[in-house]
Order: sequence, then C-alpha cells, then structure tokens
Amino acid sequence: MPQPMRLQLTTLHADPVDIGVDNGVRIWNVHSNDPAFLASVTEGELGLDVGWYAASARIDGRSGDVRDPRLYLPDSIGAYSETYAVDMVRDGAVFKAEFFLPHPSRHVRFDPSTMPCEFACDTLELTSISGPSYQEVPASELHEPGTASLMSRAHVAMRRFFSSPAAVPGLARPLGRKARVLEGIDKAGTGLEIGPSHDPLAPKREGYNVHIIDHATREDLVAKYQGQGLPLEQIEEVDFVWSGQTYLELTGKPKHYDWIIASHLIEHTPDIIAFLADCDSLLKDGGVLSLVIPDKRYVFDRFRPITGLARVIDSHLAGMKVHSAGTAAEYYMNVAAKSGLLGWDAATPGDYRFIHSAQQARDKIREVRDKGAYLDVHNWCFVPHSFRLLMADLFALGYTKLREVRFHATEGCEFYVTLARHGTGPHMSRLEILRAIDAELASSEPR
Repeated sequence: MPQPMRLQLTTLHADPVDIGVDNGVRIWNVHSNDPAFLASVTEGELGLDVGWYAASARIDGRSGDVRDPRLYLPDSIGAYSETYAVDMVRDGAVFKAEFFLPHPSRHVRFDPSTMPCEFACDTLELTSISGPSYQEVPASELHEPGTASLMSRAHVAMRRFFSSPAAVPGLARPLGRKARVLEGIDKAGTGLEIGPSHDPLAPKREGYNVHIIDHATREDLVAKYQGQGLPLEQIEEVDFVWSGQTYLELTGKPKHYDWIIASHLIEHTPDIIAFLADCDSLLKDGGVLSLVIPDKRYVFDRFRPITGLARVIDSHLAGMKVHSAGTAAEYYMNVAAKSGLLGWDAATPGDYRFIHSAQQARDKIREVRDKGAYLDVHNWCFVPHSFRLLMADLFALGYTKLREVRFHATEGCEFYVTLARHGTGPHMSRLEILRAIDAELASSEPR
C-alpha cells in the first residue's frame, strides 16, 4: 500500500488567515467565500506524477460553516480553472476525493470552504491509487431533480458558466486558429465577444471595436487568475457583466452588432436554440456568429455519444436553464484523458483513463436533483458534420434563422463554423452529411 504524501499548506490569496496553533494543530480563519491554499510537495521530495490519487484532509470546524471544500488540479501550464475542479466529500471530520492528475506537478490548489468560518487543518494527504473506486447507485436515489429558486440557479450559473478556459488544455492551438475565427469579420464593424476571459480573439488593444460579456469585471477576473501563470494583461475591460439574463436584456442593443465571437461556449449551453436566438437578436441583418467548437473525438468527451436533434429540441421546449441530472451522469461517468491530456490531435498515441469516479457522478446528480445547480460541463458533443447537420436541421424545422456561412474542418481538437441569416448552408445533401458523420466517427484513432 503506497504511503500518503503530506502536502504543505500555504495561503494563496491572503485568505484563509493563519491565526496560530492550538494543541499542535494549525488554526485558520476564512473571511470570504473564496479562500485558497497552495498544497505543495515538501522540498526535496519527488513531485506528483500523472495518475490517480486519493485525497483527504481533516478539517475540524471551530466556528462558522465549513462548506463544499474543493481541489483544483493544475493544467499543462500550471494554471487552475473550473475545468480541473474536484469536489471533496465529507466523511466525519475528514473530506475525501479521488482524481486523475493529467500533468506532473508539485502542488494542487485546495479551497477549504465556500463560507466564512474558522477551522483546524494541518495538511492535505495524497495517496497514489490504481484507479477510482466504484459503488453501485441505489435505484431509490435516482429520481427527478428537485426544484430550486430561479435566483439560486442564476447565482450558480453566473459563477460557473464562463469559468472554463477558452480552449481545451493539453494541446497547443493550431497555426491559423485566429485567422479562421476572424475570417469574414469586419474589424471596422461593431463586435461582441462572449466570455473571452484571459484569451480574447478580437481584443480592443488590436483595434477591434468590440464589447465584452463576461461573468465578472476585469478587476475581479484579474484577482481570480492572479498567481496562475496566465497573461493577465490580456484580460479585457468587461462592458457587460452577465448574471443569468438574456444577452439582449443585458446589453439592451437589439440588431446592433456586425459580429459575435463565442469560443468553446456553445457546448456548455443548456439550450442551444435559445442561445442561437439570443445571438441572432443582437446581430444586424448582415451580421455573423463565429463559433469555435471542440471535436469530441479529440477531447475528454471521446466516449460520449454525439448530440442528436431530439434532445436539442426537447431541451428547448422544456426551457432548460441548467443541465439535467442525466447530463451530469453521462459527463462524469465518461469523461476521459488520453496520455494524460484532456485535448489531443488525431496523431496522439496512448491509452485512455477515466477522470471521475462513480461517487463523484453521484454527488453531481444530487447537486442537480436537490439544489438545481448549474454544472460547468459539456452538455453537447459534436463531430464537425454532426454540428453542421444539426444547424441545417434546426433551420429546416424553423428553430433558427441562422445558417452556415463557412466551415473549417478540425485542426488539433477544434473546428470552426460561422453562421448568419444570409448563410446558404453546407452545400451537401443530408445523406452526404450523415455519411460524413459515419466517416468521422470511424477515424478517431491514430492510423
């Protein structure tokens, strides 16, 4: 049995505050809802290799409410984001989690609570394991999601909807990526970029007349990403801070924009049809929507089914505002890394490992079912031609007025589609597109 590694805790952003030692145990005071430790391997010891780990931390609450501790795993450049977040589960005074570390590291981020509190905690322990544990889910625990207030749902959505990185970590972006996104965009026109965070594609500093929608102000985004090795100077001034409303309600600018850019965003939306309509309401008659979309064959969605027309329409008619419990189950049971990467290309060799445990899937199902929580996961999975077919079908059935203007096939782990009212579609028969989907699904592995 491998011996646990005791990681040393240091405060990341001046919260929590070290208030001394009591009976040989360090006492901490949390004064915000975003405290963070850097849990580091002791100097002189070997670092953490790629692989599965069991984490545990004894957190003895002294006052207040120790709630929802979470781990954040570093990506390939050592940065932290919600993409690599792992919730910890209480077992008495000990909180536990299992996770797959996709990159070698000497540290992880440990957020001990989401509420002000005082607690005792000395260390985070990590033990190397062969893989996740598995427990059967009692049938009695699987039922329809409970209700939650619209305000609560909007709060969670605001916190997490834009929090994932602008592109899947683990793979360098292909040359010409920016040119593909900006093709057909008039730099002199008025544009909108949704959720660019620290990676805008049409930045104001390069002369673009662009408005920015994001989930927080620039100051808050800088504070959020401080110390994570990210180019903070690239974060744009945020013109509209999104809090769950439609983009039209947020901006008050109907038919105002010549172009909209949304990179790695559409796959997160609970309702694709509503998202398309929202963007269309902001675009001038000749305006374009430029999308960057992950190809499920080359990202962590590899083993999930492609999204079909039925669920897209059903989600719209149901007025979905958060992802379903079924989506949570499918995501957390099937997300996988390849050779330790969450994104790769067609030539990448290696084997796959699942990232989450059944226990984590159960926890997420409960979050949706009991709290109406918004989970920052991929709701929709596409290969290039399955997305092209979906857009063509939605137009044919009257669910969107936007059609394909241009398409660029997968480079690396993503493909590119531009939509507009003046689009003419993919110029392929429906049968030809379906056969192209078959060919794409048959070509997922290196030859």
